[in-house]
Amino acid sequence: MSLGDLPRSGRRGEIVDGAGRPVVSGKGNYVGGIIAPGIMTAAEALFSHAAKLPRVDFVRPLNVIGRSTVTAMQSGLFYGSASLVDGLIERMLLELEDSPKVIATGGMGELMGHASDRIDVVDENLTLDGLRIIYEMNKA
Repeated sequence: MSLGDLPRSGRRGEIVDGAGRPVVSGKGNYVGGIIAPGIMTAAEALFSHAAKLPRVDFVRPLNVIGRSTVTAMQSGLFYGSASLVDGLIERMLLELEDSPKVIATGGMGELMGHASDRIDVVDENLTLDGLRIIYEMNKA
């Protein structure tokens, strides 16, 4: 979690979908989080443990049901990751008292942000914003 994760939406908490999926309260306190394999970790595991399967590009396929080995793998990686994100967010929401804003960030934030039904905002610069805040705090 970075300082960039601190809520910018008043007293509304946030769930950040990126590395570690932290949950931040409306007061800016770290509530907890989830650590799960990311898209690229899942892809690398698939490529390295299934010797006969080719490496594929991570793209959003046109259909959920793949018509070839490559499109089936792309569909599994893409839609499987989107479902993991949505499922985790839905379970977190059941445990939280308020209705937090859900932010996608990181290298796959843009792609997952548009694939997810639960992500409200895509902010690829969230971590950089946090680093800027740290710099400004220490500059004085």
